[in-house]
Amino acid sequence: MIEVARITRRHIPGILPLMVALREELGRAISHEDLSSRVRELMGRREGKLCIIVAREGRFPVGYAAGAFCVSPWLKGAMFVIQEVYVSRPFRGGPVLKALMQGMEEFAKSKGATELVIMPSKNKRNLLLLAEEKGFEPTGREVFEMWLGKA
Repeated sequence: MIEVARITRRHIPGILPLMVALREELGRAISHEDLSSRVRELMGRREGKLCIIVAREGRFPVGYAAGAFCVSPWLKGAMFVIQEVYVSRPFRGGPVLKALMQGMEEFAKSKGATELVIMPSKNKRNLLLLAEEKGFEPTGREVFEMWLGKA
């Protein structure tokens, strides 16, 4: 059974292998130490704070989604931008992605977000899966896809 929960900075070591795996798949290898310090810094921010939702099967993390709130100049209220989504290979293609998306929706909504934005890209399969799951058409370039009124 897949469980989804928001994590704090003290939980970073448990999901670091997933974060490193995403970067390796994208051809952007990074050391555990550099990534850990950067993630801790972003999660500790006051404005634009990084929020991470983790999907676990049992006690093992199998995927995560990361995003941050920002103010939209054309909307009243906050916008939550999902910047990264990663599901480990054996768990791709279904329930984990749905659980992560639902977890992000619930979290963003509970914090007053009026809009949920995902950033899919043709060459980032993990983000494409999320976009396709929500019915967005992928394009050949990076785009913002708005999902109005759902958060």
